[in-house]
Amino acid sequence: MKIKKFKRSSAFFMAAALCLGSTSGVYAMDASELSRIIEEAKNTDTSRYTPESCESLQAALEGAENLLSREDVTEEELGAGGMMLQAILENGLVAQADKSSLEAVLSEAAAYTDGTQDGYEVLDQVRAQAQAVLEDGNATQAETDGAASAVAQAEENLGGGIDKTVLSDLITQAEAVDTSGSDDASVQQLKSAIASAKQVAANPSATQSLVDKHIQLLQAAAEALYQKTDSIRFMTGYTRSADCSTMLPQIRFPWETQHW
Repeated sequence: MKIKKFKRSSAFFMAAALCLGSTSGVYAMDASELSRIIEEAKNTDTSRYTPESCESLQAALEGAENLLSREDVTEEELGAGGMMLQAILENGLVAQADKSSLEAVLSEAAAYTDGTQDGYEVLDQVRAQAQAVLEDGNATQAETDGAASAVAQAEENLGGGIDKTVLSDLITQAEAVDTSGSDDASVQQLKSAIASAKQVAANPSATQSLVDKHIQLLQAAAEALYQKTDSIRFMTGYTRSADCSTMLPQIRFPWETQHW
């Protein structure tokens, strides 16, 4: 069988390097090519990458150097080591996250020390989790940004900053609705919406957007429940005709200023 020579930047070879379980007989590399890749790895500035990915690079580099030192090494073995090292250089190094925003958020959150405030326990827990992310050298940018967002949201919720009044009122009204005569599917949909809304109402870390979403879901479930009735009044004080052709706006959100 004719041995194929190594071609740098081949996506196929890089994938093979990651999955390679055997060096028997297909891809080859000479010592000079492996030496070039080793030199490239040694000259790589690793200060911008996570410790974990740098450890992987170092392990592959040491493995490649060990191969070069063997007198009985085959071109296939050199190729396997070279492909692995090249794959890590091109795809395996993970950039360290920019944690400046997380540091700023945590610094601001440190000012909250009143443990009697509503939501303080949640804030304290989120701060601890975010601090762990800050100290984790292998944390990704997504993990870092998520931690910063969680702390900011916990600060917003502190002291009951989330308005759940409308949601609580709608839950009460929905539970009082007479569902007799309505079809089972729509009744079940309403019950599910009520149950979900109750969970959000009881969740101290629920965001305003989540609360608003469940207000809309509860309204939609009520709308579906009454699609076949003659005339209704639910959550609004407005009446809808039997053909459902007209329906005035259902509810006025507390943060809206316009008039119906």
